Amino acid sequence: MNIGLGHVHLHWHRQIRQARTAEPPLAHGPGLRFLDGVAFVNGFVGPLTSLPQFHMIITTHQTAGVSLLTWWLFVASAAALAGLQPRPSGLARDDL
Repeated sequence: MNIGLGHVHLHWHRQIRQARTAEPPLAHGPGLRFLDGVAFVNGFVGPLTSLPQFHMIITTHQTAGVSLLTWWLFVASAAALAGLQPRPSGLARDDL
């Protein structure tokens, strides 16, 4: 049964090929490599710090004792790391 997805399939492969060539280069310099490592660790450890509070909310159905500071730091750390990473030089502010 032919449902006519041949062109869509070709389009997907073309998009994948173009996306592979448009990848930004890896971080250069020790400072950016360190920042990439910190961001990687923060991406795993940050959400894990909220698991005990999330478990408490699910099991007790109460939010008393949940630290707003923990949730704020979780969001702020991600925003700070995103702000520290330099943008690629080919992008203008309007392109974001």
